[in-house]
Amino acid sequence: MKFLPDNALVLVTCIFVLAICIFIVFIAFKIALKIKSLKVKLAAMGLSALYTLSPIDLVPDLIPALGQIDDAGAIAVFIGLAISIYSEFKKKKKQP
Repeated sequence: MKFLPDNALVLVTCIFVLAICIFIVFIAFKIALKIKSLKVKLAAMGLSALYTLSPIDLVPDLIPALGQIDDAGAIAVFIGLAISIYSEFKKKKKQP
């Protein structure tokens, strides 16, 4: 006896994996905003860009949904650092 039909099971699985992806992206974004040094931020941005473009991953992209989680984290780090650098320059520009 099945608890859920096949389509509903796929939908529940997709929602669960999406929730995990959002959580990981949120944590990576928060960590990226805590870095203070500009040189470290730029280096981390470069490494996250290289990791995203690299064909070698911690979790292979052949695994559906899970293979994209590590790439999403690297992209979140890149975006978080870019926002942080932009806000720092904006603050410095306002100061006389």
